[in-house]
Amino acid sequence: MTLERLVHEFLATRRWSLDELVDRYRGPVPEESWRQWATGTPLSTFPEPSTLAAAAAALDVDVATVVLAAARSAGLAVEPRRRSSPESPAMASARDFEEQLAAELAGSELDDDRYRAEPTR
Repeated sequence: MTLERLVHEFLATRRWSLDELVDRYRGPVPEESWRQWATGTPLSTFPEPSTLAAAAAALDVDVATVVLAAARSAGLAVEPRRRSSPESPAMASARDFEEQLAAELAGSELDDDRYRAEPTR
């Protein structure tokens, strides 16, 4: 969701005009910001944290929603990356090595209780 969509959804649910939003929440969020966001003009600079926090309060959403919307409005790809497998290649290699080592030690003299690590506390 971009800032444009976030602002328009808020206006639609409240049945407000952009001017009403600007009039009620001008100050912590500059009028120019509300108007830029509502028109979908790409962001050339990222908003200040205090502006994002004030916008979140005004729009009655969490700050993360506004930050992500601002990032999308600035052209950043912020969608979560999907993994092809739940296990990373490094973890798979470590697991395979552990299994191989356990198989090699099985039945050897090192597979003896006296060589087992004590649990740490």
